[in-house]
Amino acid sequence: MKQFFFLIFSLSSLFPIFATAAPDPLLAKSKKSGEYKKLTEKLLRRHLRSTERKRILSAQHDVLLEKAIAKGSTYTGERLGLTEAQLQGLAIFFESQKQSLQQNGSNVFIKKNSTYPRDLVFSKASRHWYILGDDTVAKGHKKRLVKALMYNSQGFSLIGCAVQENMLSVEKKSLKKLHNEVGVMRVFDLLDFGSTSYVFCKFYREGSLESFFARNDHQMTLRQKEEIALQLISGLEAIQNKNIVHRDLKSANLLLDSESGTNGQRVFTAAICDFGRAIPLAKVDGQKAQWNPSFNAPEAIHFEVLSAKDYYKTDVFALGCNLYQLFYGDAIGWENRSLVKNSFVAPNVRTYLYAKRLSHCLKNRYATLQSKSGNSIMTEKERFEFLVLQMLHPDPSKRPTVKELCMKLEKIMRKRNGTSKHQYSK
Repeated sequence: MKQFFFLIFSLSSLFPIFATAAPDPLLAKSKKSGEYKKLTEKLLRRHLRSTERKRILSAQHDVLLEKAIAKGSTYTGERLGLTEAQLQGLAIFFESQKQSLQQNGSNVFIKKNSTYPRDLVFSKASRHWYILGDDTVAKGHKKRLVKALMYNSQGFSLIGCAVQENMLSVEKKSLKKLHNEVGVMRVFDLLDFGSTSYVFCKFYREGSLESFFARNDHQMTLRQKEEIALQLISGLEAIQNKNIVHRDLKSANLLLDSESGTNGQRVFTAAICDFGRAIPLAKVDGQKAQWNPSFNAPEAIHFEVLSAKDYYKTDVFALGCNLYQLFYGDAIGWENRSLVKNSFVAPNVRTYLYAKRLSHCLKNRYATLQSKSGNSIMTEKERFEFLVLQMLHPDPSKRPTVKELCMKLEKIMRKRNGTSKHQYSK
């Protein structure tokens, strides 16, 4: 495995003292160097027509030049509290260091100080610079999420960064295998500095499905719900295609992003995250099937007798619990933590009782939809509802596989508008 090196650059060891009277020390230093015009022109070349670039460069006027740099690094999104001058200075600094750092052969971490307004990270693999925000957006088990800015050839963009101590190797391997799959959290870089791991990822503005439910923000169209479901099922299919069992598909580990669509409605992107409980299929025998008992399938109570591939169906059930709440707007009604966790009752007895409880909650609606299954009068909404209920069948042998679920849902959606899972952004 590729070895990363932990390098914290001190200002005194690498650079002369920057002028502090200017609006931004990095910009002031760059302007004094012979590289300033060359770097500025490089930035301008990306974004301005040649005639406009020549006019600005020939003007040799600091104000015009700084405005050009700002335009060259056009960024209108969230700035993490940084000023325009600071972004200008950082853009030129990043460009000036890329070549030398690429030759150096290491990832770099620069600690925030009087010159650097935020912690900075350089990835040798991607050649991206990252600016870490100060404020924690969300917290999880041994990890926290902060906002960050990524700088590359396209300029600045807002992303997220999960910061975690002592990340397990299985989680790192899972993220690297799945970083670019539809329905799985998009990862740009995973870097280690000492015992701390930094996962630079897409920033999902809606947060988790758990927070989405808590906001009672369920005013979605059927189409939006189907799109979210297809992406998450596709993500689980990608996970299982890599022979991985997730084991923690609670709503806090399902992420949502949204943007305005052409018709004024929100277009959602959904993704599975947090592989801290994930286990390779070959090593899952005898392990707990779901970490959160609220998302346990009945057979998961007696996990000691499960075969390896039985765990795939427990992940299907857990995802089905989330889609049930997404579809109905209500919490699952069969949840009984005491029954799932009661060690004084034999696990096979608890499995039977939990399956009976689940069946009691779903059987009437399931039977109604089953009787209409394949009937031309079955509506699109009923077809989608039936698919969700199939994921929750008490008998795991009657739950569809993720491949079957993708095919069924794509067929439902294709009858209306031809949507396929490959059309979704990552």
